Amino acid sequence: MKTERKQKEATMLQLYNDVLPPSDKELEQIVLGALMLEQQAIYSVASQLNEHLFFYAENKKICECILHLYNNNEPIDIITVTHKARDLGYSKEVTPYLVSGLT
Repeated sequence: MKTERKQKEATMLQLYNDVLPPSDKELEQIVLGALMLEQQAIYSVASQLNEHLFFYAENKKICECILHLYNNNEPIDIITVTHKARDLGYSKEVTPYLVSGLT
């Protein structure tokens, strides 16, 4: 298990020229949760929001789901994000439990 983690860290370092980018999983989750709880929040950040702003894979996928919903003028909430994750094939990584835990 530790070997796998070290390999993953080494791969991430190679991707970022031996500098690990700043990341805060809890902060990423707070942003995503706020977008689901406050329906008007997406309008303030939509032009700058993209999945590449997130470091953690599951958060990237949740962001992608939120952007799909926004671009299709659909509501953004726990249920719609979970359904979109399923539609995009992310149901193993983006579970209803994970999404509901963001709010």
